[in-house]
Amino acid sequence: MRRVLTAAAWLAVCAGTTSNSAPGGAGEHTETAALPRAWHVPEAFSIAECAKIRALGTRHGVSESAGVLRYGPSYDDKYRKDRPPAEVRSTALQWLERDADTKWLYTRIMDVASLANVDAGWNYEGISHLQKLQIGMYAAHADPPGHYMWHADEDWQAGERQHVRVLSVSVQLTDPQVRPLLFRASLEPASSSRCAITSRSHALRLRDMMQEYDGADLQVGFTNVSRSQGSVIVFSSYEMHKVHPITRGTRLSLVAWVMGAGSPDYWRRAISTQEELLREGTRLEAAGGDFPAPMKYETLAILGSAMLRQQNWQRAIDLSLAEISLAKRMHAHSVALRDVVRPFGNATFHGDSLGKAYLRYSAAASHLEDPHTTQTIRSARAGCDRASRITSGMMRTLSLECRSDWEYAAGDLPQSMLTKHEAMGLRLKVPRPVWVVASGAAMAFLLLCPLVVLAAGDSES
Repeated sequence: MRRVLTAAAWLAVCAGTTSNSAPGGAGEHTETAALPRAWHVPEAFSIAECAKIRALGTRHGVSESAGVLRYGPSYDDKYRKDRPPAEVRSTALQWLERDADTKWLYTRIMDVASLANVDAGWNYEGISHLQKLQIGMYAAHADPPGHYMWHADEDWQAGERQHVRVLSVSVQLTDPQVRPLLFRASLEPASSSRCAITSRSHALRLRDMMQEYDGADLQVGFTNVSRSQGSVIVFSSYEMHKVHPITRGTRLSLVAWVMGAGSPDYWRRAISTQEELLREGTRLEAAGGDFPAPMKYETLAILGSAMLRQQNWQRAIDLSLAEISLAKRMHAHSVALRDVVRPFGNATFHGDSLGKAYLRYSAAASHLEDPHTTQTIRSARAGCDRASRITSGMMRTLSLECRSDWEYAAGDLPQSMLTKHEAMGLRLKVPRPVWVVASGAAMAFLLLCPLVVLAAGDSES
């Protein structure tokens, strides 16, 4: 079972109701838990500084199509066949390199995040640096309109890493409010000496009017956070969050991730937070509220990964089975989940996410007291087989390797070898037709070689 563990260890940790209240002043938080889910720093950037940051994003142009990720039908399809496919994420992106023009911005973001880490009471240790800054644009005129579904910025990626995302930072660069009086004031008659200044003021106000927007709220946990221009929202990178669809205008935001060592306390708090989120959702449902299925699904995925990391095998199995059951209910009509082998092209979001759940189940099952029982082998093998049919690329490679090991455990050596052979071709990134032809030629050579040697021996005698 070592290969099962190796394959699943790579992905073990690949996961991955809305309240309209918004935090008020500095020090206010968005949840009533002992520690806040998100920390609000109002007016951390002035309107002029927000304009300066937006200008940095246009140095190379923020393309309206850049960064739009197409992963198949959205979770918001609400199980209906008649809705057109939407996207898991629709965002135009612009990365900001650290250079002379952006040095001040990197410094300011790090200072604000470090203060929030202390003021919020998180006190994460080992915070070291920022990843590359990113400007995101959510546009109502995009197809589909800008949005980002439920996710966590740090979802326990593969293996032990030196640094993980500890804090996530979001800066509101555009003003959602309409300011018609300021706009009209810029049209007042002006003397020739003020003409140029009035013209620039007119352009600035016109641009601001065009950039105001509706929708695109950033939601952390069960709460929408502040929309005020220049405000900064800081939250732990393991927190579940989303950006609601924008309905009018354009919203620009600056996003940053503070990297750190990921101490044991950080992981314990991450697990505790996800467990509490599930409990909050259950209480909400019991009271007649809505616990969004996508939010619950992602939380189950992250917790399942965490339980593998903690070697809590039975809990990992329970979470994986709950995730699989929820995924089937959510995507009962999704083409992505049909049992069709797709060796070419990219996997859909639904297929890959469900495949990971099956592999997490298989990895946990291999650690049970007696993993070689007929029932365990049959269910784990079936899970890996299903994962291999709804994923592609590296995920399909891992699924095939997992299936091969369980086939071997079941005593089906020939099938195990064939499956392992198929996985090897994917891992080597050899095109399937070439791999099939080359493998056939190699097998023919191995079969014919002894016959040629025997024939040569007979001719000599």
